[in-house]
Amino acid sequence: MKYRKRLDKIIIAFILVCVTAFYGNTAYAEKTTIPDGFVIADADGNQASKNDGGYMVTASDIAPGDIIIKNITLQNLEQEGSAYDLYMTAKAGEHTGLVNLIEKSSMVIELDNAEIYSGPVDGIDGGLLQSNALSLGTYNSGDTRVAKITITIDDGWSIGQIQSKATFRWNFQAIKNEQTVPSKTGQIITYALYILCGLMLVALCFLYFIYRKRNKKERL
Repeated sequence: MKYRKRLDKIIIAFILVCVTAFYGNTAYAEKTTIPDGFVIADADGNQASKNDGGYMVTASDIAPGDIIIKNITLQNLEQEGSAYDLYMTAKAGEHTGLVNLIEKSSMVIELDNAEIYSGPVDGIDGGLLQSNALSLGTYNSGDTRVAKITITIDDGWSIGQIQSKATFRWNFQAIKNEQTVPSKTGQIITYALYILCGLMLVALCFLYFIYRKRNKKERL
């Protein structure tokens, strides 16, 4: 009886280990902010914060009709097999002076020369960019893309209000994509582990069956 209980515990523990390993490898997405190997930076050296994904552009000493352009490099330098879905949201910015430059500005976002957004800088229009994240695509290991942000300052105000200043803010978020096909080596190792776990489970169940059958005979 003592050995039977011990064998029961071993089988149950092994099943739990197999289930945990399988779940850990098939989970679809793992949220993170900006992983260490993911680069989000413009030509001026401004980078998105690794802590909260925050990125900002400050507009000052500008005139009506001015245009601000930021080319942001999006690059996944993580190890092979690490893929991320990248998203962008807007945050409420700050402004000072007689003119609210946030309200007086519009924005266009292009990803690899294709327009993916056109509207207010803070994304208030229809809630887009604040409550709804803008997808910037999936980035496999080694992928690089360029997002071009063009901010146009409205010309419907006086040059005498030039002291106005604004800070535009956005947040980037990377979500790990587990459905991306891993490298061939990774696939072989994963499949081998699944097969090994399956064979060991079958062997344990077979031994358990033989053990119980032998016990019944001994009792008779």
